[in-house]
Amino acid sequence: MNQIVRAIALCAVLTCSGVSLAEVTPDKDLPTRGSLSTTFNTGRSVSTAPEPFGFDELRRDEVSPLSGSISKVTAGHLELKVFNNSKTDTYSVNVEALQLNESLSVVKRDVFSYTLPPNGSKQQTLIAAPGAKGAELNLEKYTNLTERKRKAAARATPASSPTPSK
Repeated sequence: MNQIVRAIALCAVLTCSGVSLAEVTPDKDLPTRGSLSTTFNTGRSVSTAPEPFGFDELRRDEVSPLSGSISKVTAGHLELKVFNNSKTDTYSVNVEALQLNESLSVVKRDVFSYTLPPNGSKQQTLIAAPGAKGAELNLEKYTNLTERKRKAAARATPASSPTPSK
């Protein structure tokens, strides 16, 4: 039960897009995919919940560059949000929203792709599937577009060669 409370509390902290107390973790230190948010209302006790994306790899003074949330907003609707916590980098992200039934089986799967500018966010409203009692928001793939541009520019710049003497 402590893991669930810890995961929910950390999700709440990381999903604040205005995080300014921590530095963003470098991409090389992060997993390639992971859970951004999990919510269950099954009436059952769940022994574990996935830890948020990048949690194991982060130090206390760092925050994942990408975070998100999924929550019930009305009886028939869910809202997902994805945040770019970086102040300098643009990211391309692919996320998967899973709606789960009481036995935690997937009853609906939605996939979205977003380009998130620095400190940017996107949100999407979903229609809840019949029998959905919980939801997961997973980061399936991400690309740091700013870093990709830097690398491409470095490859395009020819190495300077010494000028021949006459």
